[in-house]
Amino acid sequence: MTKDPSWPELLEASQPKQHILQLYLCRDEAFFGRAVALFAASGLKKQEGVILVSTKAHWSTLSPLLESHGIDVPAAQARGQLSIVDAEDTLPRFMVNGMPDAPGFKRIAGEVIGRVRRSGYAKIRWWGEMVNLLWEAGNIQGFIRLEELFDEVGQEHALAIFCSVVMDPFDIEAHDVGLPGALKTHSHLIPVEHARRLEESMNRAMVDVLGAEKAAGLTVLIGKSQNPYAHVPAPQAAILWLKRLADGYAAAILAQARRYYYEPAS
Repeated sequence: MTKDPSWPELLEASQPKQHILQLYLCRDEAFFGRAVALFAASGLKKQEGVILVSTKAHWSTLSPLLESHGIDVPAAQARGQLSIVDAEDTLPRFMVNGMPDAPGFKRIAGEVIGRVRRSGYAKIRWWGEMVNLLWEAGNIQGFIRLEELFDEVGQEHALAIFCSVVMDPFDIEAHDVGLPGALKTHSHLIPVEHARRLEESMNRAMVDVLGAEKAAGLTVLIGKSQNPYAHVPAPQAAILWLKRLADGYAAAILAQARRYYYEPAS
């Protein structure tokens, strides 16, 4: 069986038409920064064009992280290889009645992509957080729709797309509508920084709440399930299936798993 790539391997080797989603908490800003910087720096080093649609606050964090990868940020911008777009200024330009307008979004995206390609970079990586602005504003349907539009643009222009969203991987409500809706347009999910710790936390929590025998049975059922759209790591697939398979226990299991993941034993 082929071993699944780690998140650094996945981001470093991102390919056209891939659409990767990263979940992180505000407490995980370092994880967020490392992931985005690796995605961008890897592309720049491979002579790919890179588009970063960032908030001003996050660009002030990401710029020095790119420099730490050996990237001369001003030089990359000057030659047109690196394009920085303000997420907070751009999002309102294509929102209509609380929803993304497809023609407006695709026109803006096409202009940005065109500038990078005219600078000589046919292969392009795009990372952005406009979807996160909608998610944090509570506009779930707008969030899902914008992910759909990004996927369409990624397919039409053969882009590698990566987006980051502040979403609690242990929040059962987020997994009820928001995350399942978004996963329909993604190829891969990066739910947390430490996949092994997530798996151990979920296993321990299910045993705590259900007992060893019931936990083993639920694990077998979950193991037979696969997301029909995106590649989802096994422990995150367990979270997605909990509400369906063990709704009465889901909240307790996730609360315990969160405690184990963020407060690992010393």
